Amino acid sequence: MQIMIRLLMVIITTEIVCSGYWAAQQLGQYVPVLPEITFDDPLLAAELKALAETARQGESQDWQLLGEGLLGQGFYGEAELAFRQAVQMDPKNSMAQYNLAFCIDRTGRIAESTHEYLKAAKLAKPSESLIGSRESCIYQVGRNALRLENPAEAEEIFLDGIGFLPAVYQYSKLLVRSNRPVEAMPKINHGLSVFPNSVKFTALKMRALEQLGYFLEAEKEARLLERCESVMPTDFSIILVTPLNANLGIQHEEEISEQLWADQSLDLIAEKMNELLLLLGPTSHQKKYALRKSLIKVEYERQNANSMLELILHAHADGDFDAELLQSEGDAFALKEDWERAVSLWLRALRMSPNVTLHQKLAQFYETKKDTSSRDKHLGYAALLKAKEKYFKNQLEDSREAIRQAEKMLPEIATVWYYSAEIERALKNPDQAQANYALCLEFDPTHGRAVRALNSLGQK
Repeated sequence: MQIMIRLLMVIITTEIVCSGYWAAQQLGQYVPVLPEITFDDPLLAAELKALAETARQGESQDWQLLGEGLLGQGFYGEAELAFRQAVQMDPKNSMAQYNLAFCIDRTGRIAESTHEYLKAAKLAKPSESLIGSRESCIYQVGRNALRLENPAEAEEIFLDGIGFLPAVYQYSKLLVRSNRPVEAMPKINHGLSVFPNSVKFTALKMRALEQLGYFLEAEKEARLLERCESVMPTDFSIILVTPLNANLGIQHEEEISEQLWADQSLDLIAEKMNELLLLLGPTSHQKKYALRKSLIKVEYERQNANSMLELILHAHADGDFDAELLQSEGDAFALKEDWERAVSLWLRALRMSPNVTLHQKLAQFYETKKDTSSRDKHLGYAALLKAKEKYFKNQLEDSREAIRQAEKMLPEIATVWYYSAEIERALKNPDQAQANYALCLEFDPTHGRAVRALNSLGQK
């Protein structure tokens, strides 16, 4: 009897110890906080739940992955909690620390985010990276100083990070705004030596030249602006969030299907996209239209006109009407060799949104009809659009080649001669530019931009 009692006591004691250990473990675990998914992505809730379950039993990197998943979908508050746990579990996790600062930043707690960015800066190593490096952390601290209307403090911070080109830009801008163009010009020219086509540095140089009284040089920079590009980001939010957004949900599945284009696996792409559209069918998710447009292109490549028209009908039923759908509908009827309907749709699309491809399709149609006048008109407008596209990308020789084709096909169109003049002027041929402006005004005396350009050439 005594033996039975002792055995029973051992069993009870073991159960109490095991239960206590289990309870201690549960109490010591941090429970992930997930948002209530209220939009129409049918995959997202389950994927976030899976990340949360992994994080609950995992390490700092698992919590970071959960935070990044939440951040990519715009759930800043919940992401902040996940990044806090990642940092608590591994205080040296620099990327989790940076993301924590970013979440606080995005929720408007500027001073608090500055404190966290400085922590991230101490953990990070020097790098050229736009995200997570020491330089980018210090840069964010400077931007916070600007948001808190402390330009003197911001200037000092950007000067400290002057090796980082976005900081060079912000520092130069502060110099120009405080009327110190002489100090700003070397920094601006350094930025332009790295990014010769930068709209930001070019605009700054224009303002600095105006302050110095060099108005003709400032005008040259102003003219250059329309051929510049936004090649250097100064706000890293999109750069950080966009790749994270593509890691989960429908967006991730769409990325996978788009990657299949590289393999030219049209049947696989179509199968994948149809599966996604079936998932999104009962929803109002914004990706449904983008997926349909992509699938319409796939079906065009597969020469499947009926599937194209069916997809277009579904798009119309969802309230989607635009020039791109009209053009695709025309393409479908062209595959069916119903040229009357195809051309009618293409012409409607052209009135809404002219593009090179549409003009070329119409030129090919009129070639088959031996209508050389209509053919040349569309070839001319295609060349004009191509010339403008190349011009605004600062590809001047290619632009000149295209505009010369437009001159042959559309010799009486003022816009052709205006852009021909602009191209010649950009290529430093002022006499030819002057002659072409004059031709533009001959065909359209009210062309204001040509009048101003011709007058400015005469002042030099």
